[in-house]
Amino acid sequence: MKKILIQLTGDNVDIEDIKLGLKASIWKFLKESDGYYLTSESVEETYDHDEVLTDVNLFLDLLNGAANIIHKDHKKVGTGCLIEIDENGQRNYFLSIHEKVTVRDRCDAEVIREGKVVEEYPSKMEGWVSKAWTDESVRDALHFFNEINWWNLYKVFEIIRDDVGGKTQVYKIIDKDELECFEEVAQRRDLLGDNARHASKSRKQPSKKMTLEEASNTIIKLFETWINSK
Repeated sequence: MKKILIQLTGDNVDIEDIKLGLKASIWKFLKESDGYYLTSESVEETYDHDEVLTDVNLFLDLLNGAANIIHKDHKKVGTGCLIEIDENGQRNYFLSIHEKVTVRDRCDAEVIREGKVVEEYPSKMEGWVSKAWTDESVRDALHFFNEINWWNLYKVFEIIRDDVGGKTQVYKIIDKDELECFEEVAQRRDLLGDNARHASKSRKQPSKKMTLEEASNTIIKLFETWINSK
């Protein structure tokens, strides 16, 4: 039986972010002397390389988005070479390899209450990805979290707004003034330049300024409250 491995590219710390995010999945992480790989028993029966890579890239898109919510400095993990191993152990390489050197580190985090571990970050991440497989809105939201910028944050807001049935419902799960401030700043070219959603400068003056980090915190808070209710 042939076996397929898909090499993961990126810094080790980022690969560890997404590795810890899934404790149970059809995809399995392998750590070898030359790096990290993904494999799956279902993949081993699949011989269409394009189909395999499409599935893996979708999987990584969700994991990268989830990791970006939890770790603000997460950098995207991608795919490198696809390796097909035949019955004799011979390896055939089908894609080029991209390597990077990591200079960062990550500390595991967990919540402890009354001497017992209540929650680990990876379990939260795993839950989001599991919901994404069956919920298109969650899948789209995680996709846009792959890169934190004003455009993508606004798209996440729009996805959640449409999913819950409009702004009135959104205001039930997040402070109205905080969200309105985000909306107003996100549209102002005179505040954000080309990062703004609109070119016109004649927009409503925001009640206060908001940095990208503050905007990210607002939308992440909205996302977590929303997804916990699904």
